[in-house]
Amino acid sequence: MKKTLLALAVAVSSGILIGAATAQSAPVVVSAADGQDRIIHRGGTVRVGKSVYLHTNGTHAAVGLTKIQLVNNCYLRVFFDTTTGEQAISLVVDEDETLSRLGVRAGGSGGIGYANIYLYTATGRPICANNPSLGPWANIWIATQDLAPDAVDPADLKPAPVPNPPLEAQQKSVPSVARATITPPR
Repeated sequence: MKKTLLALAVAVSSGILIGAATAQSAPVVVSAADGQDRIIHRGGTVRVGKSVYLHTNGTHAAVGLTKIQLVNNCYLRVFFDTTTGEQAISLVVDEDETLSRLGVRAGGSGGIGYANIYLYTATGRPICANNPSLGPWANIWIATQDLAPDAVDPADLKPAPVPNPPLEAQQKSVPSVARATITPPR
């Protein structure tokens, strides 16, 4: 009986290890030397506050940002010109000096195809991107780095379909406190 249980335990644990090994995807760790020519930089500026738009002019460029949406009339969704097979490396969302002075913090979620950008007061309460108390000149700076697929001629890259977020993410309600005004520090 003990030998049977031991054999069963070895067989089960071996099956778990083999199953775990086959369930893993291809490695995503790439050396800097091997990945350097495959890194794609995207970035731009989104104006928030009294009006919300992708801010471009003689001194502000948008590279790889294709459009923005105001979701639930509150948080931002920024779309990128990604291609099939890209892997996210980083997403950085930063507040400009106007938002910093107001104590507003920004953070992003997502990375391939689009990212959702959320704003919060210094106390952690959500605040909508179109809140007029942010003023007319507040900016969010967005920068992404993605890894292009390996061994693909850039001329053969096709735009990836933009994934639809889960329905619960689309219908996420925003508390009314998110529409509160911000009083700048004195």
